Amino acid sequence: MANSYFTDSRDGEIYRTVKIGNQIWFAENLRHKCDDEIPLYCRERVSDAIPDGWHLPTVDEWRILFHNVGGKFAGVVDNEEIYSSVAKVLKSTDDWIVDKDFPRGASPGEQIDPFRFSALPSGGISHGKNAKIGCIATFWSRDEIDNRLRRVQFYNFSDDAYIGNFLNDISCTCAIRCVKDY
Repeated sequence: MANSYFTDSRDGEIYRTVKIGNQIWFAENLRHKCDDEIPLYCRERVSDAIPDGWHLPTVDEWRILFHNVGGKFAGVVDNEEIYSSVAKVLKSTDDWIVDKDFPRGASPGEQIDPFRFSALPSGGISHGKNAKIGCIATFWSRDEIDNRLRRVQFYNFSDDAYIGNFLNDISCTCAIRCVKDY
């Protein structure tokens, strides 16, 4: 699988992209500077951060991605949809803090990050609490029904992915992965 790249004309940032199924995703977190040096975005800055020709993924687009990498819907807990074995194949091989109860590593014959999506544990802020860098990857998503922002999360203690509820907390920050417009 050859690497593909996108150059953001606004600031010259170059992003590796990856095609999974029929979707083309950023294989890196968006780095466009809206406010500060941290590549996490508050909800007021999400729309301004997305480059032309790309968009913030909808919840359905995340579900399609999870299906395309072999994930299965595992239910709803605490108002979060859970998709089994998704994070295991989408997390980067770097920067994740190993959880003492959940050691990260490939089983014999298994490859880490085989789709080269490379989800980084960039942390985030929700309800005034900092999610530690190295322990969680939190991405913005948009609900296709009411257009509200939601979040998608991967944790260092799980191979699963979680789609959370609508976020009404103005202090919330998340990373952004863009999907190419069709």
